[in-house]
Amino acid sequence: MKKAISVLAILVLSVTTVNAQSFSTVYSWMAENGLTTLSQDNFRPNDYITRWEVAKNFSQMAGVLDLEKTRSASECQFNDIEGYDYTLVPHIIEACEYGLVKGSQWSYFPNNQISEAELITVTIRMLMGMQDETGNPWWSEYHSMGSWLGIIENKGVWDLDTPATRQTVGTWLYKAANVDTTAAQEEGTDELKSILEEIFGEDFFEE
Repeated sequence: MKKAISVLAILVLSVTTVNAQSFSTVYSWMAENGLTTLSQDNFRPNDYITRWEVAKNFSQMAGVLDLEKTRSASECQFNDIEGYDYTLVPHIIEACEYGLVKGSQWSYFPNNQISEAELITVTIRMLMGMQDETGNPWWSEYHSMGSWLGIIENKGVWDLDTPATRQTVGTWLYKAANVDTTAAQEEGTDELKSILEEIFGEDFFEE
């Protein structure tokens, strides 16, 4: 009988880092995929972005990645989004239905600036689903995944406790769209198998 192991617990991801791109490249990709309707001159890449503004980026990205909704609309009726831009409210609800964003006690806190920690959390949820959020800080697993996948570069876990700029949102989502998570997991599984065979012998996976 094969020895049982928890691959998810010890899986090592081996991926090719997505190279940094110019903002012009990122902006063109955003415009082509409906993540922004602003002209590049009016995009304000260095401005911070609020939770209600960024929701359109998230819901549109869900379409780019062909994600499936995991929540019903009734689970995403926040009590603090009424009166906001009527063109953006549906995106808040959709981002919630895709399981990308959530509030607290039926509040979404739309005026809050989204932090880089929240941004990488949503980005990894798009690619790899929910991660363990019981660590310290709660986004530590998302930081690790973002670093392994090449989305985050040269940032410690606590460095993400800062507001995200509009350019950072676009760049990280652009990188996420170019990550092959299937290949990453397959490569990681091969690497894990090799490591286990070195430790336990070549017959580790044999009957």
